[in-house]
Amino acid sequence: MEGAAHLLITIHQLLKRKLLASRYVQVDETFTKLLDPDRRGRSRDAYLWGYHAPDAPAIVLEFSPSRSGAILHEFFPLDGHGDVQSDGAKMYPGVFKHRPHIRRFECIGHLRRYVLEAIKADEMQALPLLRDIDELYAIERQATKLGLTPDRRGMFRYAKAKPVLKRLQQRFRALKQDAPVLGKLREALTYATNRWPNLARYAKVDCGHIHIDQNAIERCFRPTKVGFRNYLFIGHPSAGWRSAVIYSVVSTCRLIGVNPEAYIRCVLP
Repeated sequence: MEGAAHLLITIHQLLKRKLLASRYVQVDETFTKLLDPDRRGRSRDAYLWGYHAPDAPAIVLEFSPSRSGAILHEFFPLDGHGDVQSDGAKMYPGVFKHRPHIRRFECIGHLRRYVLEAIKADEMQALPLLRDIDELYAIERQATKLGLTPDRRGMFRYAKAKPVLKRLQQRFRALKQDAPVLGKLREALTYATNRWPNLARYAKVDCGHIHIDQNAIERCFRPTKVGFRNYLFIGHPSAGWRSAVIYSVVSTCRLIGVNPEAYIRCVLP
C-alpha cells in the first residue's frame, strides 16, 4: 500500500491543483480511529478531510490527526478566490475570515436534519419549518427537471426560493421571540439563526452553481466508510496520508464513472 501511495501521489497533487482552480469547492470531514503510538493498545480519533469540486469534477482527501482548522489553513491559499461550502462546524469561520475573497455557503440539508430531530421528539412547532425546507428542495428538483443552466437556475431560485427563505427566516424569528424554546427545536433555532446568511446565500442570482446542500461531498466518503468498517482503524499516523491518497483516486474514479481497480492497474508500473 505504501508503494502504491507513493506512485499515486502525483495524481493526488494534480487533483488538488484541479480542485483549487475550480470556482466552487465543498469541504467536509469524517473521523476514523487511529492507533495511538504513545499508548500501546489504545486508539484515538483522527480525521479524513474531503474536498469536492462539482464542476471539475475531482475529489481530494487529506489526513489529519485532529479536527482543528490547521489543515484548512494549509489547503486554502490566503489569496484564494471562489466559493466554499461547508457544514456549520466551529472551525470554518476562523479559517475563512482570513480569506476575504472566498464566499462561504452552508448546508440546508444539515438544517433539515435538526428540524427532523425536533419532529421526532414530538416538537410539532417544527412542522411548518420542515414544510418550507421541503419546498426549497422541490424548487431544486424542478430546476433540475427543466435542465436549467447555472445562470438560469440562479434566476429561478431568486424568483422561487427567495420568498420561501424569507418566510422560513420569519418563522425562526417568531420562535425566538416566543417563550423560551427548549429541546431539539432549540438546537434547530440556534443553528439557523447563527448561520442564516451562509445558509440562504445559495439563492442569490449569481449562485446558481452552488448546491442547496452537501450531499455530494458526503457521498464521496462512502468508500472510506466501507474501508473503515473492514479494517477498523489506521495503524499509525504515517499511514494516514497513504489512505488519503488512495481514497482520493478511488473516489474520483467512481465520481466520473471509471473502474477504480482498472484505473490503478493501468497507471501503476
